[in-house]
Amino acid sequence: MKIYEIEAGEKIDLSHEDFNTVMERIKIECSEAYNIYSTKSFADAGAVLMRGVKVKDGIVNKAFNLFKPKSDLDIYMGKPREDRKPMSLQSGVQKAIDIVFQQKGFTALRSNSIFCTSKYAQARLYGRVYVIYPKNGFSFTWSPAVSDLYSSIAFKIRERSLEFKSKPKVLEQFISEYIESKNYKNTDFEAALQSRNEVMVSGEFYAIDLNLHMQNLIDKAKLSGAKSSGRMASYAPRTFAKRGEE
Repeated sequence: MKIYEIEAGEKIDLSHEDFNTVMERIKIECSEAYNIYSTKSFADAGAVLMRGVKVKDGIVNKAFNLFKPKSDLDIYMGKPREDRKPMSLQSGVQKAIDIVFQQKGFTALRSNSIFCTSKYAQARLYGRVYVIYPKNGFSFTWSPAVSDLYSSIAFKIRERSLEFKSKPKVLEQFISEYIESKNYKNTDFEAALQSRNEVMVSGEFYAIDLNLHMQNLIDKAKLSGAKSSGRMASYAPRTFAKRGEE
């Protein structure tokens, strides 16, 4: 039974709910992702899907390059917009990319997905980092060769912007060939995580603040009598900052 009805583009604040109660729902409603996540430590590379979200009324701690929110949601349930407007790519470029994805039978498109990654450093660039639990039945699109589609294609498009503007069909052909060359796929979620590349996810999802999530794991481990070293210590937030490329 669905507890909440959610519309496209909407967020439902669950911060007031007990963390463990939310996790029990996630174990059921998001079992496809949860069962993969639970086989790893949060400190493992490619362990969980994350998303950086712009913080409202927040400040940036430049010394640590971390976002310190004054107020925001700790836990929420969301659903991507069905007509997302691109922040960086031109709308014509996004439309052309979506056409290619649709031709390949993909349903997670640029216009109806949230953009995620299992690489903490990448997620952190965009704001407050959340762990994302997609609900069962979600669709996703990813490439083993592309860490960020915008950054990988934007310069090439700018170089030929005048040509593409006057010849839309040339742009469509260029994007089609580019997508084909990068081996985009919509299968093997675990491999998508391990790639640490951009993953476009379509469907309802739960989002939990990363630090909150890890602190609850630490507290749970303490209650179960786990030692403060070894695996439990790997959950500490500082672990992400210590590792080289993270």
